[in-house]
Amino acid sequence: MSGSHSSLNGALLYIHILSKLSTSTKKTAQDILEALRDDGESVELRTVQRMLTNISNCPLLPIECERDVPPYRYGLSKKAPGLRLAQLSPEEALLLQLAKEQLHYQLPKRLLDDMQGLFDDASRCLQGMRARSEQSWMNKVRVVASSQPLIPPKVNESVFENVSSALYSNRLLRVVYVNKQGERKDKVVAPLALVTQGVRLYLVCRFEGYDDYRHLVLHRMTTAEVLDDVFFYPADFNLDEYIGQGHFGFSHGRMVKVRFEAINWLAGDLLETPMSTNQTVELGETYSTIQATVPDTEALRWWLRGFGELVRNVSIEAV
Repeated sequence: MSGSHSSLNGALLYIHILSKLSTSTKKTAQDILEALRDDGESVELRTVQRMLTNISNCPLLPIECERDVPPYRYGLSKKAPGLRLAQLSPEEALLLQLAKEQLHYQLPKRLLDDMQGLFDDASRCLQGMRARSEQSWMNKVRVVASSQPLIPPKVNESVFENVSSALYSNRLLRVVYVNKQGERKDKVVAPLALVTQGVRLYLVCRFEGYDDYRHLVLHRMTTAEVLDDVFFYPADFNLDEYIGQGHFGFSHGRMVKVRFEAINWLAGDLLETPMSTNQTVELGETYSTIQATVPDTEALRWWLRGFGELVRNVSIEAV
């Protein structure tokens, strides 16, 4: 029994090691060891090295090994079918396809690379069910803009990879970017958050030598270099609170009480999706009176002006 138990443990460790390999990046034995230990696996480096050698020498497994320069690096072959413990279900394949489209700039580049094998499996799974309802589902769902659609600006992939890497590991970044005035800037920043607003991707950061928070749009960055210096993430920074204070609506740094009359169908929309938790609506015959306390932003004023004659008698007062 003890021999069978030992064989089972060895087989499970092989499976665990295989699960750490991907098609997009090659990993060293040390990389695999650290990933295993993060999962709570108690194993030695020499054991991982021996097993990786056995795996890469097996002709039945789609494993590639780069042996040109030590340390050796291992990965899954991009030409081989994805190596998974079980076939993806149609629901899993659909979810992965949607996630790939929506999360491109929401996850660290390294994690997206590691997941590429799963994305490929999902694509193959859906291609194999063309006549089934799961395949047609992708033609039945869309995310549409609530304002004028714009073509997203191109973000340099190496910039995004380094920004997300520094953000993930709390390391300082040296960025070179061009501002709206066409001026080239070279700054060291502490990256705090990535925020997608419409088609733009912003880095919330703190410039070296300053305590305030600023935004840098990624498509204006020409280079981004991850530095060796680790910084202490500010304990008082909360991304949800920061967004809620209106900083992505060009904030004026204060709260205001806004009051206006809106045509009744628009007031009905605001009953379903309020401006704030303390919003009140007084229904009228044609126009209803809306009142709410919200962050004072330029976006608020643009939004109100965009309704034209559907909104009237607007007042904005500091609270």
